[in-house]
Parts: sequence; C-alpha cells; structure tokens
Amino acid sequence: MSGPGAQNAAPTTRGLPLQVLLWATIVVGAVVCALSVVSGVLDGSLLGERSSAGLVIAAVLTYLGLRSPITLRLRSEAVYYTWAEIGFLLAVATDARPAVVAASAAGAALSFAGRQSWQKVAFNTAVIAVSGAAALGVARLVAGDNPGTDTARGLFALFLCGLTHALCTELATDLVVSTAQRVRFRVVALGNVGLDQFILLGNLAVGTGFAVLLTWSTWAAALLPGAVWVTARIHSSGVRMREHEQAFRDLQDATEMLSRLDGREVLRALVTGAARLCRAELVEVVLADGTVLRGDADNILPSAEITALPHMTTAALSAGGQHLGEIRLRFAEEIALTEAERRALSTLAAVGGVAIANARQHERTRYDATHDPLTDLPNRRALMDAADAALRRDAARVALFVIDLDRFKEVNDTLGHMAGDALLCVTAGRLREALGDDGLVARLGGDEFAVLLPTTTPAALTAIADRVRAVLAMPVRLDAGATEVAVTVIGSIGVATAVSAEEPGAGVGALELLRRADVAMYRAKGNGGGVTHYGEGSDPMSLQRLLLEPELRAAVADPGQLVVEYQPQLDFATGAPVGAEALVRWNHPVYGVLHPDVIIPAVERCGLDRVLTMVVLERAVAARVRWVDDYGVDVRIAVNVAPRTMLDRTFPDAVRDVLRRYRTAPERLVVEVPETVAVTDLDAVSDVLGGLHRLGVQIALDDFGTGGAPLTLLARMPVDEVKIDRSFVGEMARNPTAEAIVRATVDLARGLGLRTVAEGVESTTVEQALRDLGCDAGQGFRYARPVDEAAAGVSMRDAQRDARTRSSAGVVRLAAVRRRPRSAR
Repeated sequence: MSGPGAQNAAPTTRGLPLQVLLWATIVVGAVVCALSVVSGVLDGSLLGERSSAGLVIAAVLTYLGLRSPITLRLRSEAVYYTWAEIGFLLAVATDARPAVVAASAAGAALSFAGRQSWQKVAFNTAVIAVSGAAALGVARLVAGDNPGTDTARGLFALFLCGLTHALCTELATDLVVSTAQRVRFRVVALGNVGLDQFILLGNLAVGTGFAVLLTWSTWAAALLPGAVWVTARIHSSGVRMREHEQAFRDLQDATEMLSRLDGREVLRALVTGAARLCRAELVEVVLADGTVLRGDADNILPSAEITALPHMTTAALSAGGQHLGEIRLRFAEEIALTEAERRALSTLAAVGGVAIANARQHERTRYDATHDPLTDLPNRRALMDAADAALRRDAARVALFVIDLDRFKEVNDTLGHMAGDALLCVTAGRLREALGDDGLVARLGGDEFAVLLPTTTPAALTAIADRVRAVLAMPVRLDAGATEVAVTVIGSIGVATAVSAEEPGAGVGALELLRRADVAMYRAKGNGGGVTHYGEGSDPMSLQRLLLEPELRAAVADPGQLVVEYQPQLDFATGAPVGAEALVRWNHPVYGVLHPDVIIPAVERCGLDRVLTMVVLERAVAARVRWVDDYGVDVRIAVNVAPRTMLDRTFPDAVRDVLRRYRTAPERLVVEVPETVAVTDLDAVSDVLGGLHRLGVQIALDDFGTGGAPLTLLARMPVDEVKIDRSFVGEMARNPTAEAIVRATVDLARGLGLRTVAEGVESTTVEQALRDLGCDAGQGFRYARPVDEAAAGVSMRDAQRDARTRSSAGVVRLAAVRRRPRSAR
C-alpha cells in the first residue's frame, strides 16, 4: 500500500532537506538492489538451474500492483492506494531468497518508467526495494529461511511481511510529502487514518489467502487478477460509502451552523462547510454587495494567495429568485468533484442562500426595532439599552440631555407635516454632526431628542450644551410650496446626571435618568428656553417617589392596600352590560386612596410593571368568574397592561395560564394597550400582541386620538376594540372639532369591523350623541363610578335586568281579530 501521491512522490520542489532525503533514499535503494542481485547470482536464483517462480511473481505482481492503483483525491493532491505488497507477499511465500527484492524493484522500475522523470523513477524504485528488504528481513526473522503456509508461524511471518512492506512504503512517502509541503509529519501520516487501515487489511487478507491457495496448486495464481479486481471494487465501494457518510455529516454540521441569524456566522459556516464537503484548499464566499470571506476547513483567513490556487469551481447563492453571490472552491490543480460532493455543494448553496437572506432580514428587523424610521437615529428603546449599559460600566460618568424644539408645532401647523418632517431630519443630522463621538443622539418621539453622554464634568456638559444650542439656532430652509422659507427653532435642553452632588451615594436607573432630564427640560421650557440642570428640590415628584417606592413592593402583595375596582361598560343600543374595566387603587395608610396616575410612574421606576399587571389580571379574571356564578352576568373584563410588559415575550404564556386556571374563554378577556405605546414601539410589541391575539384574547387600543397615531395603525395592529378618549367624549357637546374626531373614529372602526367604546360618558346628551353616531358602548359616571367587585356585580345585574324588561316591553303583539257573525239566511 502506498500513500498520498505515491506515483508522484518525488516532486521537483526546491530545498536542501528534500534533496538530501531523495538522494539518501535512492542510494540506500541502489545498495539494497545490488546486494539482492549479488545474492541471487550466488545462490543461483537469478542464473542457472535454480531460477525461482517467486522472482517472476515478485516482478509481475509488483508491476501490476503499481500500474493499477485505487485513486482518490485529497484537496488537489492525488491519493494512490496500490496492492504491490500482495505480490511481494506471494513471492516470499514461493521463494524467500533475497533475490525477490531485486525482482520486485525491477517490476517497480518498469511500472514507473516512461511516466515519470528519471529522479522520480529512481526514488520510487528505491522505496520499493528498501520496503521489500525490510519485509523479507522481518519474515525470515520470524520463520527462518522458509516462511510459508504450512505452519501457523509461517503464515504469521507472511502477514508481517506484507504489513512491513506497506508500512515502509507509507513511511517513505509521508516523509517526502511532509518535507516537500513543509507540513508536520504527524499531520500527513494521520491524514487518512481509518481508510488506510481498511485498504491495508484487505490487501493483506487477499495476499495471505492466495499464499495458502498456492500451496495446494500453482494454478491458483491465475485467479489472482480477478481477486485483486474484486478487492479493488470493494475498496472503491468502501471509499465511496465513507465519502457519502462524511459528506452527510459535514453537510449536517454546516446546515446546523447556517441556522444562526448572525450574517458573519452564516458566511463563516458556508466557508468552512464548503471546504470540508469538497476538500477544497481554499473557499471564498463572494456576495453581490462586495463582501468577501475566505478560509479553509478550520479557519477564516484575513488574506490568501489566490494566484497559487488558479483552478476554481463555483456554486451560486440565491434566495427568492434574487442572486446573492457565489461560493468559490479553489484548488492548486484542476480536479473534478465527485457526485456526492456536487450534490452536497448544491444543497449547501441552496440552504446558504436562504440563510443569508434570513440573516439580512433579521438584522434589518433588529435595526428597525431600535431606530427611528424618519431620522434613522436610535429610538427610545435603543437609548434605554445604551443607558443601561453605560450605567453598568460607570454610573458616575453618565449624563443625559433631553432636547425639545419649542416652535416645531408652528412649523407643522403653518407649512404642513412634510415640512415638519424635513425639519426633524435636518435637526437630527446637525445634532449627530455636532456631537460626533462625544455622545449618542436619539429621537424620543415627536420633536424631542436626547443625547447620552459619557461625561459629567460641568465644563464638558456646558461645552456640549453650547454646541447643541448653536446647532439649533441655525436657520433651516424649508419648502413652502412656491418658495422656500428660512425657519429657526428654539430649543429647550434638560440635563441630568446619574450620580449628582445631591445624591452622591448611588446612581439611578435609565428610566429615572430620562425622567429627570425630562423634568429639567420642562423647567427650561417654562423659563423660555435655554439649558436647565435637574435639581432634587425642584422635582415635584421626587419627595413623593422617595416616600412611596419603598412601600410599594409590600403593597403589591397586600390585598388590603392594592385593590382593584371595576367600571361597567354598557351597550348603547340595549343598555345591557357588555364589559367592565379593571382599575387599580392604592389604599395608602397615610396618603389615602392613590390613583393610577401616581401608582403607575412609581411602579415603572421600581420595575414592578409585570408584577402589578399579573396581580390585576388575576384578580379581574377571578372577579368575572364570580359575577357569572353569583349574579348571572357574563361580560368581558378589560385590563390595562403596563408598556414594558408588552415587551415581555413570556406574557402571552402567563395570560394563558391564568385563563386556564379560572376556566375562562380567551375572548372574554380584553387587554388594553395605550395608543402612545402602539405608536412609538409597535415593532417592539408586535410579537406580544400577535401572541395574545393568536391565543384568542381581545386587544383594545386605549385613549385613541391622544397619541398622534396614524389611521393606518388600526389596520397594522391586531385590534378588536377602539376606546375613544374621554377628552374628546366630554367635549362633544361644546366643541365641533371633538365631535368630528369621535365621528371619524366611529366610522373608521365600523369600516374595519372593530368595536368602539367611549370613555367618560357623564350625561344623557353625550350618550344620545354617541348612540346617534353608532358607537357601540360606553363607560362613565352616567352609568357607574369605579366600585368594588360586589358592587360592580350588583350594578351590572340590575342593568341587565332593566335591559331585558325594556326589551320585553317593546315587543309588539298582534291584536286578536274578531270574526263577524254570519247573518241568518
């Protein structure tokens, strides 16, 4: 057996170590051949009457074994597996005299002659001679002068003879290859572990078997070519099976790596996977956008010498009919991929194209979720993430500006929204250019921007604030239709630091930092613009926060303090109850009853949003069940959800658990989402909304009309109900604009198949106006104030009974028609 490139084992690569190794092998081989010839002459096996058939067998079978090897490919290198050791084993079994070494070398020289240079012929012949001498020496050492098949010792000696011949040939070949390619000998020798042993054992089994047959009849040698052919086919079949199995494993590993959504990791998986699948020396993934990644089966390479690998095979990358690029396999010599490799490469390219498209879409979705679509600045979510990370690193070096454009509303009202959008884009670009690397510029929404700064020194903050004011003071030319108008906006800037002189002990969280900067900005706005720094003494919420927040955690778990009240919703057409909204109250032992406008900000600062939401949800669903059992009232229950809870992907599962425990149909629960959350973070909350909607839970858009939501929002969201804000409902009778807004909302909702619920219904006049407009239901003091569970149950039971009574009274019964008596005839 010979290893990689046995027929090409003496390359003309320059280098003193290689030349020394080649010539040393040639000299040793020549000496061995000379000694073998001399020995043959002396014992008469080469000349005279004692000529042996073993010499013929050695020469002929060595010639044939080297002329018809099993050929495989290792990268660009040819891998030849010969069966020359079979011939030498049979020769030794026939005649174990030293002359068989010379005969074997002669057969090798004839096999290589005419196909290789004289230097390669000499080297390869020398390798066969040295391997034969070593093999013969081992056989005679074990079994004496006559190793044969008549004893177990003789058979063992023959087996060792073949094994030694193969190992010596492999050793010499691997040594030359490692020297020529400057690769460690261990790497070359172990390159095909498993396959080498499989072929070697097959050859030795065939050789030993025929040695036994020859002892019975010399005519058995005629069967050897057929046996060798069958053995070669078995070897080839085994190799193909091994290649298919390895290709399947490599393809499986590569496709698993392609399931990642990171674009760089997808390209890396394509490079290493294609290199392993097709045994390429170098793989390039070249995308249509100019991105190039190179590497081999193990590593990504920063650069590569392409000119040394001129032969290339390609596979196209595409997805959805769009060309994305190609995979390039590079080899030092021209090769042909096997059928298994072509199929695996085609499959990898198909999966890789889809993986690249998915990774790009994921990266775009992730980018859109953290950036403002108008200005391309980071949005509120990205700002909070960056602030959290900065606070974890060093809270003492974190400051935040909140910037409001004071005259922006005038521009919108006068020149239109397109001009307003253009002003926002120009302002965003100027802020980003003015800040440079000094801070992160973000858009909070509307005309509010924020700047996160990695410094809190007064001098640095003053300098940055001056740059921002200078940017805001620069006129902006806007399109006003027939002409352009130069507009200058006045900016109000609020500044807050995470760790201040008033609170040197500990810093604040990202939300509190934003709130403080917002407080400072409104102070600046109230003072006519300019820059205002946050001060604890000037914060109207600060004292209350300090007093309430430490007590809030205990109150959440105390049903006596944190209570839920319910306000019924009545159908305008029938007067029957159709729902009830759950409203949280805090019975504070000192401050009395506190309403959501005080509770919710404190809950958000404490991070108890999810806890409070689940407490209210569970109590509300339980109350609805008791209303059905105790009062015969089966209505929908509406629960307000905290904004940050809508970012929690586990929230739909938690809702499912509550509904299952209380055996409540999902459509009887209404989750109310504030319009402001839907406008600013629709992409972020879409997963949770979708999960709730698939569960069957009803979705209500709360306070509609106050958050500046576009009308298309109703079509984009999985909404079942629209709640019209009380600020418009209460003004309907006095303000035509409010009445028009309500009318438009009702008409739009009806066109989309959505329910409408009006909040703040406090008079029969408003009730009648809403009924005339076609609004479905209403809630407010006109029907009931928020009350506890029992009172709400009684109120809805009475309303349900009254509705049934009115319905019965309104039934028109046909009067009986009396027949006129017939006159007597």
